[in-house]
Amino acid sequence: MNLVRALAGRPPLPPGPYLVAGFARAGSAALERLSGLGVPAREIAAWDAVARADFAVLHHDLAARGAHLQTGGDPLALLDRDPRPACLVKSPGMPADHPLPAAAAARGLPVIDEAELAWRLDGRPWIGVTGTNGKSTVCALVAVALRVTGHRPVVAGNVQGGPALSLADPAADVVVAELSSFQLESSPALLPELAVLTNLTRDHLDRHGDMAGYLRAKRRLFLRPAAAVGHAVLPADGRAGPALAAELRAAGATVTTVGTHRRAEVRVRDPECSFAGTAATVELPGGTSLRLRTRAIGSHMALNAAMALAAAIAWGVDAERAVAAIAEADPVPGRLERVPCPHGFEVLVDFAHNAAGVRAALSTARALAEAAGGRLLVVLSILSVFARPQRRAVGRAAGAIADVLVLTNDRWRADEPADRLPSGLETGARAAGYAEIEVVPDRRSAIARGLALAEPGDIVVIAGRGSMTSQVGRDGRREPFDDRLVARELVARVPQPARA
Repeated sequence: MNLVRALAGRPPLPPGPYLVAGFARAGSAALERLSGLGVPAREIAAWDAVARADFAVLHHDLAARGAHLQTGGDPLALLDRDPRPACLVKSPGMPADHPLPAAAAARGLPVIDEAELAWRLDGRPWIGVTGTNGKSTVCALVAVALRVTGHRPVVAGNVQGGPALSLADPAADVVVAELSSFQLESSPALLPELAVLTNLTRDHLDRHGDMAGYLRAKRRLFLRPAAAVGHAVLPADGRAGPALAAELRAAGATVTTVGTHRRAEVRVRDPECSFAGTAATVELPGGTSLRLRTRAIGSHMALNAAMALAAAIAWGVDAERAVAAIAEADPVPGRLERVPCPHGFEVLVDFAHNAAGVRAALSTARALAEAAGGRLLVVLSILSVFARPQRRAVGRAAGAIADVLVLTNDRWRADEPADRLPSGLETGARAAGYAEIEVVPDRRSAIARGLALAEPGDIVVIAGRGSMTSQVGRDGRREPFDDRLVARELVARVPQPARA
């Protein structure tokens, strides 16, 4: 029985029983939301390949009431258990070609992502933000700008530390949804009132195969076979944004383009960066020119701020009020975030994990280091799940910009080796032919090495994880690990420079 009433303009949730594939963060939220709808517990089942003790505790009551929560074993058998599932709700980490969603789709079952589940059940307007880099920053700044007009936005979805979309604060009146390509590929109908594409560069090709497949997943936030988003904010720089803009305008959508290119309707010029933040001149349609400031560091952050400004204006926020709000907003944690250091050099922690992100963050840091007469030292990692060409591209990008590059690990699975790097990272770095390169597989030791090499005037960038707070240790168990906290601890142990 379908217990969900169709919301205006949104299709109803497919009827149950329901099978949730994966019950980590997104899957866990889907379970909680389905249970809260009044779906009988016996009509809810969930499967995950690995045991997750914290989520097992969270859903103990649901299991006690008759829900079937299974770890390991053959997931396909769940398609035939009584009562048979009529809809599969998939976590974004599980690709659509995984045997379970593939088998469900072959049987004619609806397969939807947790994001689609949330959107169908949510009667509030959505602002969807996707792109390779900058999503979290744009979401945060859009929310800040909306608050000045009395809106009560909630940022949810793919954002680190935020709620899953199914559990977005019910007191909010606007959902600012950070949406990855993983979420969009299994969201067959999700179409927000306003959609933003920050940029599109090479990433996740291990999942999507090539750039065309990656673009198709992103494009789903803007265009459907019989519908288009009402208003889109797109990058004017590069190829993807202008091509998508043409499609959307042909479909009757309103489009605002943002970038440094002269064709941009919101044009960013003359960015200036310091450790206090970034400022740029922004030219708006109609000839208005404003000075846009953000406390985030980097010229790429000026583009992110301009994207957020364009989205806020599209939502009806006065441009000058939005600019003032953006100037006061706290930066998103882990984006060239400063770690206090009393030794005359700077320490920055960044989330850069793809080639474009690495180039953007390190180019900013290098300019700041050169202005101080110092060097750029970088501690860098990349996840082994990324395809080898992407690992090589990340290494090459860092190796072409850093003076000293310390390569290290970032383990997310127990089966990943702790004593060697994912293949391709070092090869790419050495192919760049510029940086001095050291390999220190243990991450704490690598951070310590980068700090030990630093001299007054230098900048040390610790890249790849940003504000992430855990990793898999040598014993295969997840353990607390935050680059910012580890850097603070190790900075305190660095000997003070000798006084003249």
